[in-house]
Amino acid sequence: GFGGIFSGNNNKIKEIYINREANAGLFGMIASPNIKNVEISGNIIATGEEGNAGSICGKCFNVSAEGNIENCINRAKINGSYAGGIIGNFSSSPKTLKISNCINTGDITGSICSGGIMGYTHTKTMIVNCCNSGQIVMKLAERS
Repeated sequence: GFGGIFSGNNNKIKEIYINREANAGLFGMIASPNIKNVEISGNIIATGEEGNAGSICGKCFNVSAEGNIENCINRAKINGSYAGGIIGNFSSSPKTLKISNCINTGDITGSICSGGIMGYTHTKTMIVNCCNSGQIVMKLAERS
């Protein structure tokens, strides 16, 4: 996965369409991210049973240094098992991921976990000065 610095220079990525089995987002997977100043709209879908979907990244993991995502805006519809406006799933990290000054206005649909900024985390995460105005929906999978 991606593991570097990305500055969107306040640009907008419009009408993005990503439809894949897992890790759907501008960056499918990222480690130790430093991402800022980008706005995304369109549709991002992860179709797999454990599909991670988010506008910036589907899955963020194994952060060996402090990670930062700041000043990002999601207006895209996000759909996945773990679905979040900015990040779908953040796991397995000895270091903190900080998400700050981010906004989600897109509708988020998850089948396991969903959230306006982040779908799921079980490790060190700080979410600071972020807001969500998108609809959050949980659609549980039918069991046979």
